[in-house]
Amino acid sequence: EEGMRSAKKALLVFDKFKGTIDSRSASECVKKGIARVDPEIDVVCFPFSDGGDGFLQALSSPLDLSLRSVQVFGPLGDLVEARYGVGKLAGSEGEKTIGVVEMAEAAGLVLVKEHLKNPLNTTTAGVGQLIRILAT
Repeated sequence: EEGMRSAKKALLVFDKFKGTIDSRSASECVKKGIARVDPEIDVVCFPFSDGGDGFLQALSSPLDLSLRSVQVFGPLGDLVEARYGVGKLAGSEGEKTIGVVEMAEAAGLVLVKEHLKNPLNTTTAGVGQLIRILAT
């Protein structure tokens, strides 16, 4: 109709910018910039992750996860502090408890100094420990 203006919408889906800014913060920065240019644009931020580091953080808000920390074996066999998430999902069969593990929390490359990176000398046992915690 005449005089009616179509609503403008923007969907912001960012992964982290490794070593600089997480996905949520990146989205919020761009959202503020859009608001300065055109405050009538409806902006929706959707944090995203490729499944590596930042995965747990990206899912924590949309899934309303409770983040917990535990000590597990790191990639070099030493103990590291790793987080996992627990939440609830409503479905047709009622509410179900869900668990989220980010592999990078227990076996990520950031946990290994460059000169020690060797797949023959590293382990993902800590990831298995996180999964076991969630399964019990």
